[in-house]
Formats: sequence, C-alpha cells, structure tokens
Amino acid sequence: MPFFRSVLLSAALVMASCQQAPAVDPVISAEETTAPTDAELRTIWCNEGGDAFCEQRLQALAEIDAEACASEGGKIEARGRARFPVCRIYYEDAGTSCQSSTDCSGKCLLPGDTEDPADAVCAEKSAMDGCFTTVENGVAEPTICID
Repeated sequence: MPFFRSVLLSAALVMASCQQAPAVDPVISAEETTAPTDAELRTIWCNEGGDAFCEQRLQALAEIDAEACASEGGKIEARGRARFPVCRIYYEDAGTSCQSSTDCSGKCLLPGDTEDPADAVCAEKSAMDGCFTTVENGVAEPTICID
C-alpha cells in the first residue's frame, strides 16, 4: 500500500507542476494618464517582485509604444504562459464570417469546435496565443500554437 500512495503522490505533484499559476493579467489601458513607477511595474509584471523573466518582461514593456497602442484602441496586456507584455487590439468585426484574413481586421480563424473552413470567423484580438487554425482563400492552414 505505501508504494501505491507514493505513486499517487508523485502523479499529483507532476500534474500540479504542469499547471500555470493563477495570476491577474496586467492590463494598461489608454485611459491611464500617469505612468507607473518602476516599483509599480515590478509589482505588476514580476511574480512576487521577481522571477526568471522579470527583466525581459520589463524590457519588452519599455519597447512598446504605449501612445501608438492606445491610438489604435489597444491595451498592453500579458501574452502566453511567460506573460510577456504586448499591445493587444480587440477587433470590432470579431465573430464575423470570413474566407480569408483580408475579410477581417485581424486573422480569419476556425472556431475550436469545427474543421470546416465554411465556419471560419474573424479573430477577436491581435497578438494571439494558444493554438489556432487560420483560413486563407477558404482553405484551412495548418494549426499553429503560440505560447
């Protein structure tokens, strides 16, 4: 019986290590008028005040033109598992039927529950992460995954 318990405990630990830690996604919107201090940025973008990607996130944030992002209606948000900052724009034509990305403000995508290119819709946002299948000229492209 002790062997069985250790196997269950090991499996539980492996599964727990694969799960992403819950975190509040940092968002910097166009409405914010004062720039956050360095300490505030570290609190927002660095886990518990620092982690392996802290400095890289802060560098990526410094390279984003916040005014240009805001002028396009975008928000600076965390992207992917590493939670790097990006200017993410939400599209008004999201969910509209499409056959190519030229029909959309962003990408033309297959919804996750279908493989039929006739069901393709315009993407909700730019700077996407996760797995998705684009549609071009009515044909589904290979699925790609961005983390």
